[in-house]
Amino acid sequence: MDNDLVEQIVNEVLKKMTALEESKAPVPQGKRALVLFSGGTIGLKEVLGQLQAIAASNYRLQVVLTPAAEAIIGPDLLKSKLGDIEIITEANRKSPGDLSKNADKVIIPLLTMNTAAKLAHGIADNLVGTLALYALMRGKPVFAVCDACDPYDSARDKINMNLGNAAFKQMLKSNLDRLAEFGITLVKSGDLSAAVLGVGIKQSGQAQAAVAPAVQDADVFTLRVLSAGDVSVCKRKAIKIGPNTVVTAMAKDLARERGIEILR
Repeated sequence: MDNDLVEQIVNEVLKKMTALEESKAPVPQGKRALVLFSGGTIGLKEVLGQLQAIAASNYRLQVVLTPAAEAIIGPDLLKSKLGDIEIITEANRKSPGDLSKNADKVIIPLLTMNTAAKLAHGIADNLVGTLALYALMRGKPVFAVCDACDPYDSARDKINMNLGNAAFKQMLKSNLDRLAEFGITLVKSGDLSAAVLGVGIKQSGQAQAAVAPAVQDADVFTLRVLSAGDVSVCKRKAIKIGPNTVVTAMAKDLARERGIEILR
């Protein structure tokens, strides 16, 4: 066959292939949420539903499991509920620096008492703890579901895990207070998706005035979820929130302890 004819045919095929590729709609990449499981089970069913909602909102989930989470929860259950997600364990671990750097948000969906105590004191002896501390150091938004480590959570009543004395309960709660001071948004399992999807949605000054008019000696809060972390940085006697703002249980407790009124 004539070489010129072959070249002409090849060029025509390449043109058609290029045109076909260009006609395809680009696949949205979405944002990346780094999900850190540390082994708790209280609130697991609720949390999986919340993570499904987050994934459906154009977030790509990267799941990291501690050895305890790998044994108790397991990759199979997570994949059956969340689809073909990337699961990272201690055995196939990746660079913590790269994982934390590339994450848009970090989620600890089942914060355990053990992990809460370690993070409150800056201890990172596994991949999950390291990633959580790296995220804080990088200023990444971190969200933690506190059902499994809240000494006052109602789920503990059903399993007789609420019988510790006041000093013991205060020690557990002080760890959560410290995490809130670090900037971690503490939520109950049912509030997770609202917190993750609502953080960062700020309104203009004009819109703020319409939603939450100024109140004397009150901070004006315009995001969708008021967390204990937000309450911890309040320097006034009240926080004015919008009509649709979700107030987490930890935020209510901390506001009551500090004498801060939450106003709608």
